[in-house]
This record gives sequence, structure tokens and C-alpha cells, in this order.
Amino acid sequence: MKLLVTGATGFLGWRTCVLMEETGHEVTAVARPGGAERAAARGLEVVEADAGSPEARELVAGHDHVLHFAGIPDPRRAREDPARAVRENAGTTLNLLEGCAQ
Repeated sequence: MKLLVTGATGFLGWRTCVLMEETGHEVTAVARPGGAERAAARGLEVVEADAGSPEARELVAGHDHVLHFAGIPDPRRAREDPARAVRENAGTTLNLLEGCAQ
């Protein structure tokens, strides 16, 4: 199965990438620009992209499933900038759903 994993260098995303790769899935790891070293060192296919950008919708094509872990998981950081939290959490999810619909 070909999987697109956003937030691939975060806590859940990284562990998911490793587990899926170890169980024989083909993983494309999406990491923020500048954050791809660990995934690349593991031998994963890595794409540096902002999962909330319109260009990221194109990444969905050719994948069987999208596992979306990108966002702001820390409630304290979300309270500091609520607009950013909504944009990076809900907005990114909506963006990827639009990519799935295309």
C-alpha cells in the first residue's frame, strides 16, 4: 500500500512512518522545509512541503491513503496564537481533503 504521511518528523508521524515501512508499505514522508533529514536517513521517500499549501494537494495523487499528523499538538502553543492553530490544524486538514477529492 502506498501511504502519504504528513507530520512525518513529529512524535506520532515518525513512529507511524517507521511502523508502516517495517510492515512493507511504501511511505512518502511529508516534512516541513528543513526537517527531512531523519526521514531521508532512514531511506524513506521524503517531500519537504507545507501540508497546508495549495501545492500540497498534488502530493495526494498516486497514494492509497493519507495519514495526517501535521499540525500544532500543544494546547499551550495553540492558545498563544489561536488563528495559527486553526490554520495549521483545521486548515491543513481541509487542504488535504480537497487534494483527496481532486
